[in-house]
Amino acid sequence: MNKRLNVDNPFYDGNASASAFGWKFQVDAAIFLFIQYIDVLEKITVEGKFQDIEILCQNGERIYAQAKSIHNGSIDHRKEKLEDAIISLVKSPNDKENGDKLIYISNYDAPIKKSNLYTNKIVKMKSVKTEKEELEKQVNKIVQKLEKLVSESDKSKKNRYKELLKRVKEMDIDEFMVASIYPYINTEDQMGMFVEIENQINKLLTIKFNIQSNYLQKFVRELLINWHEIFFINATTPEHMKSKTMTKRELLWQIVVVLSNMDVNVDALYDEELDEDMLDEYEMYYANKSYVHERFEFFNKLVDDWKTYQRNVKGTKEAFIRENWETYEKEFVEFEDYSLDAREYLIKKSLLRLLNHKNNINKIVEGVR
Repeated sequence: MNKRLNVDNPFYDGNASASAFGWKFQVDAAIFLFIQYIDVLEKITVEGKFQDIEILCQNGERIYAQAKSIHNGSIDHRKEKLEDAIISLVKSPNDKENGDKLIYISNYDAPIKKSNLYTNKIVKMKSVKTEKEELEKQVNKIVQKLEKLVSESDKSKKNRYKELLKRVKEMDIDEFMVASIYPYINTEDQMGMFVEIENQINKLLTIKFNIQSNYLQKFVRELLINWHEIFFINATTPEHMKSKTMTKRELLWQIVVVLSNMDVNVDALYDEELDEDMLDEYEMYYANKSYVHERFEFFNKLVDDWKTYQRNVKGTKEAFIRENWETYEKEFVEFEDYSLDAREYLIKKSLLRLLNHKNNINKIVEGVR
C-alpha cells in the first residue's frame, strides 16, 4: 500500500488560494460523487487529509477525487489542470490491491480532448480509447518533465521526485476515471450554476427513492442548500476544529428533514386554541432546533407505534400524538431546555410532520440499510 507522498507539485504553486467559485465547485463535486456512489458509499469527506474529496466505501475501498474548475466555461488551462490533478492524485495513499480509485472531476465540457463523453457521469479511461491515448500522451509529458527534474535536483529533493516519477509511471490509466459537471459556469442567476446538480438531486429523489410530490422542486432546492451548508462548513473550517467526514446516514437524514419540512395544522394537536404570542415563540424555537441529528431508528419505532395504535384504537394521527407525545420526550434532546409547554408543542409538531410524510420517508429509510 502506498503512503501519502509528501512533496509539493514542482510545476505549480501549491499555496495559491482557492477562489469562491472553486470552493463551490468542490462542494458540488462532492454532492455529485455522493449521488453517483450512494449505493456503495459509507462516508465522504470534503477537503480531506489527502485529496479534495475522499470516499470510503462499505467494502473498504477508497475513492480519491481531485476537483478542478474554471469559472467562464472555456477550455483555458485545461491541460495544466489535468496535469496538476494527476500529480496530486498519484500522491494519495491509494492501494490498487484494495480496489482504491482515482477520479479527476472538472467543469470542463472537454476535460481531456473531446466534449460530451464525460458530461455528468463518471467514465473509466479504458472505455474511451482515443481519450485514453490522449491521456497517455499527457502522462508521458509529465514523466519527461519529472525525469528532467530528478536529474537536476539536489540530494534533498531527488528521492522524493524519484518516488513521484515512479508513481506517475505506475498509474493505472485504464482504471483512471474522469467526470465533468457541465454546464457549471458563473451566471447572472445566483443559482444558475447549480442547475445540473439540482438535476442530479431530482433524479436521486424521483428515480432512486421514487419520491412523488407536488413540491418536488422545492425539496430539491432546499436539499441543495442544506448539503451546501454541511459540505461547505466542513471544507472551510480548520482541520483541528471539525469533523470533516459525513456519513451516508447523516446526509440521507437531510432528505428526511426536507421532506418533512412542510407546514402542518397544529390546531388538531390541541383541545384549545394556542395563544398567538406563544405560538410565535414556539415557532422560533422550532426553526432553530429542528432535526439536527439522525433518527432513522426512532422513525421506525414511531411508525410501528402508530400502526399498533391504528389496530387497537383506530384513532387519527392527531389523536395518537396528543395521547402519546410524552413517550418520545427523551428522543428530542435539543428541546430539553425549554418549558414543558414549549416542549409539548415542538415534539407534537415534529411527530406530525414525520407521520404526514411517512410513505416518502420510508423510501429514504430503506436507502440506509
